[in-house]
Amino acid sequence: MSLLIQNLRRTLISRRALSASSGPRAPKCTTTGRLFHAQRISCAANTSAAPPPNDETSFEDDGELFSPDAEKTRSPSLPPSPAKPGGELRTRRFEESFGFLSTHIGRKPSAEDSLQARSSTWLYLFDLATQPEQLKRVSSKFSQFVDGGRVFPEGHALAFTRRCAELRCPQLALAVFSDRPTYRLDLTPAAARHLMYALHEQRPLSDVIALATLYRLYKLPPLSADPVSCALLISACLREATASGSEPASTIATALLPGFKDLLSRTELMPTPQSATENNSLKERLWMERAALNILEVLSSRGDDTKWIEDWCTRNGYTPSEGAP
Repeated sequence: MSLLIQNLRRTLISRRALSASSGPRAPKCTTTGRLFHAQRISCAANTSAAPPPNDETSFEDDGELFSPDAEKTRSPSLPPSPAKPGGELRTRRFEESFGFLSTHIGRKPSAEDSLQARSSTWLYLFDLATQPEQLKRVSSKFSQFVDGGRVFPEGHALAFTRRCAELRCPQLALAVFSDRPTYRLDLTPAAARHLMYALHEQRPLSDVIALATLYRLYKLPPLSADPVSCALLISACLREATASGSEPASTIATALLPGFKDLLSRTELMPTPQSATENNSLKERLWMERAALNILEVLSSRGDDTKWIEDWCTRNGYTPSEGAP
């Protein structure tokens, strides 16, 4: 299995591994049972990508962004958003907030006052950003925040990933999480699944595999225990094999399917969100639906046994006409 992964990465990507001297060394790929081991990679963020036309995603202004005392904890969820500012106002607010943040974090903040940027400032900047380049500038300050003795609340990784996906630059999030010694923002299970879906939809298979290697590095639940992530990975491999005839991609998908079949046998139903506050759970259910139906379609076209996944999709109410999120 290790040889298959290496061959696929050699075929699909031409990027060099980052030096491991500044961070923990990642083990090499091993067996399918462990799926993928962590591997440090270099992912150059394409900051020229443009957001969707008329993109007016929300930003939140939760009141005071800066306080004399550093905020110790922060809810992972984003607060409701007020009316959005116009383009020039939004840009001005971004630059002002980014300027304040830059001078009020780190071991020795350069600002003359004693104020510290609150954790909510990051969320504010994520939502104010309308271009990948702005998000890249914000991410360049992550390590200074940690150097100053601060800790990112868990929800910030998801918020950053979500905004990268909205601005169609998930490769930036991948680059950040692939270089922990530089950025110091930890990948979380929710952020990993969101990024896996964004890469599945917007990027080549090589990026999906690159993300899969990070699960072990960040000590996340293995892909073999995460039905959403596992389904998205297999779906991406099957799609690549169908589109390009890639034998390594097809072989890896085939090797992963038995474990995925066993995982589904232990996952009777996907959780159904009960309220609007569980929006991310709803998204994950839809991502699972899309991936599972894609797997079913490919396996059916190949003449493989599909009863196991067809029955599981039926139990969850998944139908081909409702597969797109």
